[in-house]
Amino acid sequence: AEDAVARARAAQGPVMLADALVDLAEVQRLRGGSEAATLALDEALALYRAKGDVASPALIGRRLAAPADGGASPDEAQAEPA
Repeated sequence: AEDAVARARAAQGPVMLADALVDLAEVQRLRGGSEAATLALDEALALYRAKGDVASPALIGRRLAAPADGGASPDEAQAEPA
């Protein structure tokens, strides 16, 4: 994931870089690096917003709500029938 971010920075494609940063944040979050994940997501959100993308930040919010163990997010758990 870190290599992908480095390559995206070199390519100077803001959306590609933002996508790579989101992936990096997920890897860091799963490894317990929540502070580093937050920094990566903050940068990704800024890049998406600079391009006028409103859908990707919403997806990031849902991804952040999902537990690190891959279980259902709080929203998904409420939506499931009993």
